[in-house]
Amino acid sequence: MLDFVGIFDKLEKALAFNSDDVKGVIEGLDVLTDRFVTLMDQGRRKFLPILAGKTGDKAVEAVLEYFRDKETRARCL
Repeated sequence: MLDFVGIFDKLEKALAFNSDDVKGVIEGLDVLTDRFVTLMDQGRRKFLPILAGKTGDKAVEAVLEYFRDKETRARCL
């Protein structure tokens, strides 16, 4: 049996680091940040139209239907 009580508190604490601390460890953090922004923009343009005009259960159904096809899922990787 798994106990998930308090897991988000621990996750929040684990992710609460100062970005200045990381800059000394990771070289090219600006490159990674720029790449992240680019990938998020691409994903937004590609996948948000799936939800156009849909909310709640209809939005969930649209996403499930879109990714139901194995080849479609593979192209999204």
